[in-house]
Amino acid sequence: MSQHTVRQVVVKNAADPAESEWLQQARAGDTSAFDQLMKPYRKPLHTHCYRMLGLAL
Repeated sequence: MSQHTVRQVVVKNAADPAESEWLQQARAGDTSAFDQLMKPYRKPLHTHCYRMLGLAL
C-alpha cells in the first residue's frame, strides 16, 4: 500500500466529517487544523511520554 493510498484511507475513515477537512488542511500546513486534530490526544500523549521517561504527571 503506497503512502498516498494510506492517506486516502485515513481521510475516508475519519469519525467526524470535520476531521476529514482538518486532515486535509493540516497536510497543507494549517497549524490550527493540526491543533484541532491533536486536542483529544494531547493529555494521553503527554501522560504516555512522561511514563516512558519515568516522570510522574
